[in-house]
Amino acid sequence: MAPESRRADPVESQELLPQVRAIADRFSQDHEQRMEQAMEAYNKSIAEILDKGRAEIRRIVGAKTWAAVRHVMRREKRTLQERMQPPEGPFRNLVEELRTRKEAVAKFLDEEGVPRDRVTRIAQQHLGHIRDLPLTPATRPGQAYPLPGHEDKLRDLLGGPLGMNPRRWFVFRPPFAGGYGPAYYTTRSPRAYRVGVYPEGSLHVDTGRIRHTMWLSIVDASDLDLAHGIIESAVECVFTAPVSGNVEVVVEATCGAALHELAVTDEFGFSSSTTEQNHYLTLQVLHPNISNLHLNKVSALPCTTDETLIQTREFLIRGHDYFVTGRSDGAVSANDTMVIRVGARTDDATMTNDMEIDSKSTFEWTIKRISVRVAP
Repeated sequence: MAPESRRADPVESQELLPQVRAIADRFSQDHEQRMEQAMEAYNKSIAEILDKGRAEIRRIVGAKTWAAVRHVMRREKRTLQERMQPPEGPFRNLVEELRTRKEAVAKFLDEEGVPRDRVTRIAQQHLGHIRDLPLTPATRPGQAYPLPGHEDKLRDLLGGPLGMNPRRWFVFRPPFAGGYGPAYYTTRSPRAYRVGVYPEGSLHVDTGRIRHTMWLSIVDASDLDLAHGIIESAVECVFTAPVSGNVEVVVEATCGAALHELAVTDEFGFSSSTTEQNHYLTLQVLHPNISNLHLNKVSALPCTTDETLIQTREFLIRGHDYFVTGRSDGAVSANDTMVIRVGARTDDATMTNDMEIDSKSTFEWTIKRISVRVAP
């Protein structure tokens, strides 16, 4: 994966002071370098795993039979399309038509002596190896909490010294001082045109609004295709530590959208698929003593299937507030100036064997308030 440009709404806002911007850029470059190194290792590993899996499948099936299998699958797909044409097509029983198509392919495989179960196990095994790969540099997992429902916890978090106490909370609201928004993606397929990743995001630092849409597409599916995309967006505020210690951050955000959509079409043959849509609220302190990004998972749609299906899910509640909290894994010194980044990450991936995928996730947030202090 490599950073890619993506469409973004225009942003008009105050700029960070040059010296503070330089601090943020220096630590941003380190974070991005570690991300790119992780993506490079990930790409290399998945290429090796997929090539090995395809070679094993072809060895079991045989080169001649393999070509015939693809021909039969394409033929049955065209046959189904022809039968579903008007005037009679719209009135046919689609479930029965799909079953007939699947049985025709299965009959051919059995006649050719293809061990379908064995091939399916090989595909699932190699897709499982990919799921186990570390994708990004080390992060610190956290939890998100809804409001209403956890007012007492938020009240306890934001309690503490007031007035001029150096360990009091410092509160930042829109407009924020800056923004950050890279996108990454990777695809793997025997034919590149079959697979697409389309990340799109917008970021308004004046209002704290963040919106992500991620599409993953696999058409005319072949054996062992993969698509994976990541979008990160964050607003920035500048914090100067009044005393030494660990930095603590509490983020409050309003959910504007949280929609998971997935359509899977069984191409038959040795079909299986795994799709995961994951969305996080994030926070990061850009300081040399603080290393890890906090990822707080707020919504997820995992789906493993070998059947045609359509799913639409929305687990978060539009218009409701949510909050996350994090504490740095290293200490800062008094009078150190740092940039605090708060935002969202969409991380969607799909791995398939002879299944078409249309995956889309849409999330929108308004970052309402960022509270920062040096913890007691």
